[in-house]
Amino acid sequence: VEVKYDSKSLDTGNYIIDIERNDKPSGLAVTKANLWVIWDNKDLLYISPAGIKECIKDNNIKPKKIYNSSSEDIKKVYLIPRDKLKKYDYISGLKKFINKVREYFPDEDWLLQEIKK
Repeated sequence: VEVKYDSKSLDTGNYIIDIERNDKPSGLAVTKANLWVIWDNKDLLYISPAGIKECIKDNNIKPKKIYNSSSEDIKKVYLIPRDKLKKYDYISGLKKFINKVREYFPDEDWLLQEIKK
């Protein structure tokens, strides 16, 4: 599990996902984690690196270079709109699944209770 903190996303409307730092692969490009947890002081996302990559591809998001004057780093990053990335979150996917179950089995409360266990 890799944990990311991105409080600036509340102001910018975008999560920042690093892929390169000073011309060396970093972040999403080298992660070995199967799960990323992204916290921004408001929302907590549980998302796989594959889900992040799928979001980038599906939404045709291009990388940008940014310069950090305090650390003198040059980073290549994806700026992913918060609302777009949230659609790939595991919890969001689980809620969609439960809603589908409710559609197909509206009287089957026992099934939903089993799923919640």
